[in-house]
Amino acid sequence: MRTLPQRGPISLIRRIGDRAGRHDLGTLAAALTYQALLSTVPLLLLASALVGFIFANDPAKAQRWLDRIAEVIPGLEQVVGKGFDALVQGRVEAGIIAIAALVWTGSSLAARTAHALAKVFELPERPWYGKRVWAFIELGLVGSVALVAMVLTALTSAGAGPLPWLGAMVLDVGVALVAYRVFTPPGGPELRAHLPGAILFAAAWTALKLAGGWYVEVVVARATAVYGAIAAIIGVLAILSLAANAFVYGAELSAVLRDDD
Repeated sequence: MRTLPQRGPISLIRRIGDRAGRHDLGTLAAALTYQALLSTVPLLLLASALVGFIFANDPAKAQRWLDRIAEVIPGLEQVVGKGFDALVQGRVEAGIIAIAALVWTGSSLAARTAHALAKVFELPERPWYGKRVWAFIELGLVGSVALVAMVLTALTSAGAGPLPWLGAMVLDVGVALVAYRVFTPPGGPELRAHLPGAILFAAAWTALKLAGGWYVEVVVARATAVYGAIAAIIGVLAILSLAANAFVYGAELSAVLRDDD
């Protein structure tokens, strides 16, 4: 007869921990964090350039949209500081630089993500000559979905109460679900098998945005006055690291539950 720890949540946590150690999830999450940080800057440049073009004749509205975009990652506004106005004014140059940088850093992030999911689901990776090509394709697919979700989140972020956060979490589940499915190499689980991991990641990311907002406001903002932009960068890095860990552990959860079926 099986005991409760063998069939309940304790057993599930134990198996996830065992797989995490075998797959060295800490190193995989660290690599994703590094690439995500590098991709954040050109992504912000591109978003600022697009806002600048759309609201070229309405600086106040442009600033409101930039503030909403910055809220997507807690602490991002502290890093950029007052540079939003300059980014909007130099939108052409910013856009060109952003696209070039995002193509390279974003494709590297896509390749790192595919590598991490191949390890988690114990799948063979694509041949080296096809990795970069597929990284561009995957980046375009997931990036388009993430961009739509970002805009919808910004549109609903002005509301009060829990509904905007619940709506944002549903969008995050959708983005994570697409990311898991697209970045997983051929032979991986079907879309619905990624749902547990997507829910875990979205819940963790929502909690990070809530707690991260407080952390940035109370801790990072004060430290920035003393240590400058370095404190803000460390704050953003901490948020991205936790998000990367949530992403790989979400995939590990889906892998364990898939093996139980």
